Amino acid sequence: MLITNRKDMPEPLNFVKQRNDCVKEARENKDWKRKIEIAEFEAKKARTIIRKHYQVQQLQQAEFGGGY
Repeated sequence: MLITNRKDMPEPLNFVKQRNDCVKEARENKDWKRKIEIAEFEAKKARTIIRKHYQVQQLQQAEFGGGY
């Protein structure tokens, strides 16, 4: 099929803009996923620290008779 009329052709600039938008969104999506992974890792580290602190507190209370 031969296109004889310019209005039947897709606009190249629109295609390029849509492609750039798609690439940008994919990159932003990947960036956000990585940020979430980092936040989840940091939350896990914080929970571990809190748990260890709680365990130390429990040991100290058991050793020294339960408080002040």
